[in-house]
Amino acid sequence: MNLNRQVLYKECDVHLWKSHLPEVVPSYDCLSKEEQGRSARFRRYEDRARFNKVHTFLKSVLQRYTHLPPEEIHFAHGHNGKPVLKCRHLHPPVYFNLSYRGDYALLAISNSPFIGVDVERIKPIDDILTFTSDYFSPPEEEKILGPLSRAGQRSMVYTFWTMKEALIKALATGFLNPIKEYDLSSFLYAPYQTLRDSHIWHIRRLPMERNYKAAFAVRAEKVNCSVFHYGCKIDQIFF
Repeated sequence: MNLNRQVLYKECDVHLWKSHLPEVVPSYDCLSKEEQGRSARFRRYEDRARFNKVHTFLKSVLQRYTHLPPEEIHFAHGHNGKPVLKCRHLHPPVYFNLSYRGDYALLAISNSPFIGVDVERIKPIDDILTFTSDYFSPPEEEKILGPLSRAGQRSMVYTFWTMKEALIKALATGFLNPIKEYDLSSFLYAPYQTLRDSHIWHIRRLPMERNYKAAFAVRAEKVNCSVFHYGCKIDQIFF
């Protein structure tokens, strides 16, 4: 299926779910047989526990939208291998995208197939000049290497990186095009912009805990976005 040929709503909903993984109680029973097999193949207990926590979080949230028991929620490979729900009875359809790093996971739920999300843990960058030159456009480089401290430059690198990753995941293209070709400098303070595909995109930074960066991307002219903490009440709402 070629997502780029699909007719999109001018307005879409996005629900963003944030999870602190150490607080998630893993449920092996909610995993499908395929997921249980994948979990069992991890040699290290820590890797199995992490897999089970992430998928417990994923299934528990998706249960709210599919109204299916977690163990009956199954996935398939969509465009370029992007995970999609196998449930065909959902109207409107439910699309999702998942990212996790370190102690945090971020899940986006939308009625648009062009949804992507990314969370990253900030780590030291040995040669920030070379890294920036290799992966960022000249306008992005200017913002990264401007009058900022070393920590500020590193923070800006991860800000742009999560925005780019979210866009790539929304497009489901992988690294078909060099990441440097996506200039997202104009999205830094104005989340609605037109990209080179002539479509309006909403790409926004998402506040995360210290030493983490996150962003989401969706192709739509208007986005109704809500942010939730897993297991808690609504955190905040963007309009």
